[in-house]
Amino acid sequence: MRKYPIGLQDFKDNWNWGTKNPVIHIRFSQMSYQHLGLEEAINRELDRLAGELGYKLLENNIKSKLTELIRKASIKGKVELKN
Repeated sequence: MRKYPIGLQDFKDNWNWGTKNPVIHIRFSQMSYQHLGLEEAINRELDRLAGELGYKLLENNIKSKLTELIRKASIKGKVELKN
């Protein structure tokens, strides 16, 4: 009997557990969108996340900011997105 589902064992065996990868955790439930509006709240969250990773975002719109954040964070390793 298998201990893990098909494919998960390969993932478990081949993952480098010693490597730390950047995580972009967008916390929608903690945004003050009621007061700021959703667009401004997301913009501020992306800027905050970039600051935590040591970056300043240059882009102005949400799509471009997220793309820039992922691109910059990927320099440090594979990026994981969470919401």
